[in-house]
Amino acid sequence: MRFPSIAVVCCSFVAATAAWGQSVSLQTDSLPSEQGWSLVGTGLHAGAGETDLFTPGPAAMTFDSMGEPIAISPGSYQARYDFAMPARGVSSDEIRLRARVRIVDSQVLQFNYGFRMAVASGGWGMGLGLSTDLMSYSDLSSTSIDASQWHTYLLIGDLSTQTYDTYVDGQLIAPGKAMYATGGDFAELGDGTGTANAEAEIGSFRATIPAPGAAGLLGLAGTLSLRRRRRV
Repeated sequence: MRFPSIAVVCCSFVAATAAWGQSVSLQTDSLPSEQGWSLVGTGLHAGAGETDLFTPGPAAMTFDSMGEPIAISPGSYQARYDFAMPARGVSSDEIRLRARVRIVDSQVLQFNYGFRMAVASGGWGMGLGLSTDLMSYSDLSSTSIDASQWHTYLLIGDLSTQTYDTYVDGQLIAPGKAMYATGGDFAELGDGTGTANAEAEIGSFRATIPAPGAAGLLGLAGTLSLRRRRRV
C-alpha cells in the first residue's frame, strides 16, 4: 500500500479485497498465513519472517518488530510487511476500521508508525500509527495518548468527502482527512515505517470497505497538507 503524499509511510500489512466490497478480520489464535494472509517484506525489514513478528494467543496476537533494523535514511522508508487476504462482501457506503490494541513497547526515531493499521478503498485511505504515548494520523499529525493501555480504536470514513472520524473507547478524538492511496482496496496492520518499531498486542481487528458505487463518489484528487499537531 502507498500513500504517495506521505512517501515515508510505507511499512505495513495489507489485506487486499475483491471488487464487490469486503470485510476483513484477523483471528488472534493462529498465524495470519493460516488465515489466508500472505507475508511480503522489503527494505530494512525484508529478512524478518512471519514467526519473527507474530505470536498467536488465545486472547491476543502479539506483533513485535522491536530489534529489527531502524534508521533515518532513504532506504529506511521502504521497510514494510504486507498481508493480502480476500474476504466476504459487504454492502455499505462507509469505510470503517475497528481494532482493540495496546502498545507494550516502542522505539521511534521518526514518525510513530512502529505499529500501524489502516483501510483504503477507491484510491483513498485512513489509518493510525501508534507508539506507547502517541497516536499519529495519515496526515502525520498526532494526539497524545497512553497507548500502553488497552483501547478500542474506531475509524469511520466518508468516501464522498474524503474525511473520517477517530474514536477511542467510544469517544470522538479527532476528525481527519483521507489520504490518496494506491494498491486497490485493502486493510493493513503491522510495522508502518523503517524509522520506528513497536511491540503490540492485538485483541481484535476488523475493517470494511464499501460496495462498488460508493467508490464512484470519489473524484477529488490532490495532495493533503500536514495539519497542526493535536493533543487531548
